[in-house]
Amino acid sequence: MRKTFGRPFATAAARACFMGALVLACLLSIAPALRAGEREAFIGQHLCDVAGRLASIEQGYREGKPNPFLILSIVERGQSYVQCLFVDPQGGLFCEASSGLLGPPEGAEGHMRLGAEALAALTVLGFETDEAEGNYWRLVERGEGGHRHAAEVMLDVLHRVYGARTDLAIEIKAPLAPGPPADACRTIG
Repeated sequence: MRKTFGRPFATAAARACFMGALVLACLLSIAPALRAGEREAFIGQHLCDVAGRLASIEQGYREGKPNPFLILSIVERGQSYVQCLFVDPQGGLFCEASSGLLGPPEGAEGHMRLGAEALAALTVLGFETDEAEGNYWRLVERGEGGHRHAAEVMLDVLHRVYGARTDLAIEIKAPLAPGPPADACRTIG
């Protein structure tokens, strides 16, 4: 009989369970770091494109063009989106994250409601989480870091709230910026 921590492991099954629990404890202890790495990779993958488009949209807004908004969504996850609209000449954005309230009703295909963890993430990201009037919202002021900051907020919502990852396709809808600017990383501010 083999002794570990002063107690004998009488069977191979007991030893295997102990080793499995030890491995699980190790994995759980590094999970937050892995999630942080996933977040950074996801945001890094899309940051220049989204921030560059926001810069183009703001320019169009200042020129009086209609539809100064950008919508980010996860492809084939209907209610998993965040959208921002330019609302003032200083570049302020009104942003909404989908609550699912305006989508398909409970029991219907595509129905989505956010759980407590997702709502907590939205609160940390500065969103009002009272869904009485529809989606969750926040204002992003231009002075808070410009287009880069607004893009990070939008991408962070997709990642933390709706589970976006680097291996999932996202869709970008932006009538004033249908494609990324050629020099997107140089135009973000």
